[in-house]
Amino acid sequence: MSKHMSLLADLKTMVEAKKVAGNNVIVLDKYNDKIQSMIHLADLSNPTKPIELYRQWNMRILEEYWRQGDKEKELGLEVSPMCDRGNVTIEKSQVGFIDYIVHPLYETWADLVYPDAQNILDQLEENREWYQSQYFQLLPWYLRNVMTLYSALRISFCLIANMNTFRMALILVSKKMKAAIPSPRIDLTLMQQ
Repeated sequence: MSKHMSLLADLKTMVEAKKVAGNNVIVLDKYNDKIQSMIHLADLSNPTKPIELYRQWNMRILEEYWRQGDKEKELGLEVSPMCDRGNVTIEKSQVGFIDYIVHPLYETWADLVYPDAQNILDQLEENREWYQSQYFQLLPWYLRNVMTLYSALRISFCLIANMNTFRMALILVSKKMKAAIPSPRIDLTLMQQ
């Protein structure tokens, strides 16, 4: 994981090179680049698997982290992030892992192999939504209600803002229409005769 950002940057550079070249050829100059990229993608592939398989592997990995945390506590060391059994919200950590690590990597890779990776991205999004829904269910009822209310308020404010924008656009259009189309004038002098 220490080289994740540099590998992601390399993949993004390849995507840009592919776009500039205007072809569908993936250019990996060195054999090591190819192998390194594929191994990294494989290493972070659990969230792209069907949810049951993903959850099984996720628990195995977390158990490994927690054992490390137990050992660190036993040795009097500071416990590494994600390694404290009592201080990890699995669902929240998986949503963050997908959002900040896995999705950017696979989205970039998908640009290289488009459209062949769409089903993988779809599964990744489905898994993220599943973990997000599980996390939401863990929250106390009052926090869920506050979050639901907050979401409703945000939507309402967006609708109000959009309505005001729409009204302003209508006013501008109607002003331009009035300027472009002369309003009919009634000659009152003719009516008096």
